Amino acid sequence: MDPTSTVPRRRSIQDPTQVIAWDAFIHFKLQSINKGRLKGTRERLSGLLKFHQTELQEEWEKLTTREKKQMKEEYDKKKAEEENLEKTVTPKALMKKVDGQFEKMEQEWTAVCRSTGVEGFYIGVRSSIEEYHTPKAFFTPRAETFVKKVLGMEPEALALKLEAFVTTGLADQDKSSAPADTLLKGKKLISKCRTLIQEGLNTILKTKGITHEVLMNYINYERKIVEQHGVELQGWPCKKFVNPGDVKGRQELEKLFHALHTKTCAWKPLSAGELEERQCRNRERQAAGEVIYKPRKKPAPKKGKQPKSAMFIHDSEEEQEEQEEQDKDSKSGREVEQRETEPQIEEEQQMEGTSADIVPTGNEHSS
Repeated sequence: MDPTSTVPRRRSIQDPTQVIAWDAFIHFKLQSINKGRLKGTRERLSGLLKFHQTELQEEWEKLTTREKKQMKEEYDKKKAEEENLEKTVTPKALMKKVDGQFEKMEQEWTAVCRSTGVEGFYIGVRSSIEEYHTPKAFFTPRAETFVKKVLGMEPEALALKLEAFVTTGLADQDKSSAPADTLLKGKKLISKCRTLIQEGLNTILKTKGITHEVLMNYINYERKIVEQHGVELQGWPCKKFVNPGDVKGRQELEKLFHALHTKTCAWKPLSAGELEERQCRNRERQAAGEVIYKPRKKPAPKKGKQPKSAMFIHDSEEEQEEQEEQDKDSKSGREVEQRETEPQIEEEQQMEGTSADIVPTGNEHSS
C-alpha cells in the first residue's frame, strides 16, 4: 500500500475537519522550513508535497488528535485575522480603526499614570501620505514640559516633524547616503547649515540651564562660545572652521551639511578639566602669534560725547560682533545668489537680442 494514500484528500475524505487540519499542518510545516531563508531560496508548497511526501506522512501520523485540533484552531484564528485585516485596508476604515485604538490607549495611559505616577509620552503617525489619520500623541504634564524646555518646541510640532520625517522617506534613507537637501541651491544650503548649527547650540545650552538664545559666533568662536559656555562643535569636516558662507566649493559645503545632518558633526559639552586645558592651549597659541582671540575694531569717539563705561563698551563689542556676522552672512548669500543667476541672465539677454533682430521696422509696416 502506498504510504501517501492515507494523506487526507478533499475528494476522498468524509470528515472536513481532518482536511483543514492537514492544511494547517502543511502551512505551519512550510512556514517552519522557510524561517530565516532569503527571498528566492524558500521552499515552495508544490516542491514540499512532491519531494517530502514520506516524511510529511510519517510526521502527520505521529500527531495526536488533540494536537491536530489545536493546529486547526490556530490556523483558523490566523486566517480570521488576515480576513479582518483585508477588510480594513481602505484609508477611511484605517483612520477609524486608528482613532478608536488610540482613544483606548489614551484612557489606559491616563489610568496607569494616575495609579503609578510614571511620566512619559507616545507619538503615532501615518507611514504614508496615502493614509488619512492625523498624528496621535499623549504627553504627561512633565513630559510636555520636557519637550518645550529641552527640545525647544511644542508637542504638536514634534509630532508633525516625525510625520514629515516618515512620510517623505527620510526615515528609510541610509545615513551614508546624501540627504535630498544637498540638491538645494548654494544660498539655501548655506542657510540650512547655519540653522542646524544654531539649533544644536540652542539645544545643548538648554541642558546647561541657559534658556535665552545665544547667537553663534564664528569670528570669536573660541572665546564667545567654547570658553564662555563650555561647549564645542566636534567633528567639523572642513579643513578650517569658518562661517558656512565662507566654505570654499560646493563639494565642501555638501560635506558639511551631510556631517551636520547625520550628527557626525555635533555639539558636545566640555568637562571642567577639558575646558581648563582648552583655555591654556588657546592662550599658548595666541602667545605664539596665532590669532585665536580676534581683536575688535574700536569705533572712533564722537565729539562732545562722554566716554563709555567698561560694561557699556563690552556690550557694544558683542553687538558689533553680531552685526558683523549678520552682514557677512548677507554678503555671502548675495554672492552665491549672483553666481547662480549669472548664467540665467546671460541666456535672457541672448534671447532678447535674437528677438530684436526679427522685429519689423516702421517702413516695412507702412509698405
